[in-house]
Order: sequence, then structure tokens, then C-alpha cells
Amino acid sequence: MDSRNEQAEELLWRAQESEQRIRLILETALDAVVTMNSAGQITGWNAEAERIFGWSHEEAVGGRMSDTIIPPQHREAHERGLQRFLETGEGPVLNRRIEITALHRTGREFPVELAISPAKVGDTWTFSAFLRDISERRQADEAREAANRTKNEFLLLQEADKLQKALLNSVSHNLRTPLASVLGALNSVLEDGALLDAPTKQSLLKTAQEEARRLDLLVQNLLDMTRLEGGAIRVKAEPCDVHDVVGAALYQLGETAQNRAISVAIAPDLPLVPMDDALIVQVLVNMLDNALKYSPGDAPIDIEAQLDTGQLEIRVLDRGRGIPEQELERVFEKFFRVALPGAPKGAGLGLSICKGFVEAHNGRILAKRRTQGGTELAFFLPLEAKRE
Repeated sequence: MDSRNEQAEELLWRAQESEQRIRLILETALDAVVTMNSAGQITGWNAEAERIFGWSHEEAVGGRMSDTIIPPQHREAHERGLQRFLETGEGPVLNRRIEITALHRTGREFPVELAISPAKVGDTWTFSAFLRDISERRQADEAREAANRTKNEFLLLQEADKLQKALLNSVSHNLRTPLASVLGALNSVLEDGALLDAPTKQSLLKTAQEEARRLDLLVQNLLDMTRLEGGAIRVKAEPCDVHDVVGAALYQLGETAQNRAISVAIAPDLPLVPMDDALIVQVLVNMLDNALKYSPGDAPIDIEAQLDTGQLEIRVLDRGRGIPEQELERVFEKFFRVALPGAPKGAGLGLSICKGFVEAHNGRILAKRRTQGGTELAFFLPLEAKRE
């Protein structure tokens, strides 16, 4: 009998020691540890819980969990979730880490990281909640996000300043040449008209007209780039006939296109394609202008349009010197100009604008070297309008 008593006493002592050890661990835990019974009452409340929630152990134990640390707007959901678990054994927030809002004694809400573990002893459920105040982490995250936003805004301002300077440089250098040609031709006609024969006058006026067209295209590109950089491009897609779009681009190029051999091959039975025709006409104008400038005057230029794997493909092919392989990826960058001896001057905006307009349609654009010489510029548009 004495032996049994001794064994029982030893088991009781070990159980008490284990309980004390567990209590010590809970009391010194870095996380708040709150336990609750199946009735929703708090049965355990460690020192860290006292610190982050403001309630003492004596004040918290025995109170309802929902009334003590759960914000009013979440209490009904908590009670429903507890009841559902007791009826079905299912709980979507159990045994996983989540981030929620908790309630301080003062009524202040703050973010916590929460993990809840259920345990059944006999017929009774006990729920252990491990909570960590993540206010400082949230503040650090918000500060980091704010710093990133500030950095991005600074980079955008830098880019805008760079663009502004480049645009001003472009205006001062690239507008001056065609403007001087227009003024020179018109002054000659006005001041020396009586001494000039008809063919000379006609030649001067054509020069003025052509340079004015160049001036207009450059100004249009400057305006388009400003709209792109400012996020002011809004695609108004309507079903369009590809024949009309190509024709409008050639018309805008005027005599420059009329004096060159330009062939147009549009696949039969092309459907109407959703696009903002004003933007895509400008894309074609810039691509054709590039082909006209970088190929010999007697070299033909081809425009081809067809369907390609459910997309509209439009290609402009020239027979010029071609773009060096290492520069193909850069031709769509702002202010980039191919470094070729005797290459025409320009602002380096045309193809960059093409890229912006095409991508605004959810399309893509590319440049290739042709095996027989020259350059191929192609863009692809989806047959369904981009959904905003």
C-alpha cells in the first residue's frame, strides 16, 4: 500500500512540476498566449497578453474572449465560427497563421499575428491562441512602401526632367533646320520672285511644303511623346478597315510618299479590326517616314497586312542599309538614333511613339534585319479590343 501511495505522490509531483514548467514557459513567452474554453470564456492569460491588451490576468480570466480582445465589427463572426467548429469540427482559421485586428483595453485597434490551436480533453475543447503585436512591423512596412513611393516619384521626376531637357534640345536643334528651309524658300520667292522663272519658284515652294511637312511631323511626335509620358493616351477602339488606315497614312505623308515606289499588299477578306485609327495611322506614318529616310530614293518600300495567329500584322519593309544587329533592341527607345554615316537627323522619337501607341492597344512591335538588305518594322494588334 505504501508503495502505491509513493508512486501516486511521485506522479502527482511530476504532474505539478510539468504544469509549473508549462506555466513558466507561457508566462515568459514572447507571444501573448490566451486560452479559451468551448463557452468562449478566457481561461488563460499570460504576461505578454497583459502587456499588449492592457488587461490584467485577474481582469481577463473568466470574461468572454469576444468582449475582451475582438473589435465589435468582428464579434458576431467570431461567435458564429466557434459554434460552427463545435458542431462540425471545421474552422478555417485554426492551425494557421493569419493577420487580423485586435482590440486594446482603451478601445484602440491594432494589428496582430494570430495562430489558434484546438485541443480536446475528454469531452471538452480548449483553444490556445498565440498572438503577436505586429504594429511596429506594419509601420516599418508602411514606411518602406512610402520610401519606395517617394523613390519612384523622384525617379519619375528625374525622368520627366530628362525628357523635358531632351525635348527642349530637340526643339532647338531639330525644329530649326526645317523652319530655316521654309523661311529661306519663302523669302526667296517673296523677295526675288520677279527675277525667278516658274520652275524655280515651283521648286522653292515644294521645298517649303516638304520642310513644313517635316516640321509638322516633328511637332506631332513631340506632342505625342508628351502625352505618352504623361499617361494621357486613351485608346478609343472602333472597328476599322485596314485599307482606310493605310490610305490615311499615305495621304498624310503627301508628296514624300507619292514620289516613291510604295507597294501595298493587304490580304483579302481581312475583318474589321478594333483600333484607335488616329493612333495607328500615326504609327504607320512614323514607320513609313523611317523607311523613307533610311533607304535610297529609288528603292521601293512595301506595306503588307495579313492575319497572323489571330492577330493583325502590318509590316513596313525597306531596302536601305538596315539597322545594325546590336541596335535592333534599342530603336524603340526615346531619343535613340541609329549611328550610320550620313544618316538623316531627327529627334529619335518616331519609333518610340510607335511602341507606346501599339502597346496601348495591347499589341507588340518589333524590328528585324532583312536577309536581302534593309529593315522590317512590324506590329501586331489583337482582333479583340483591349478591356479596361
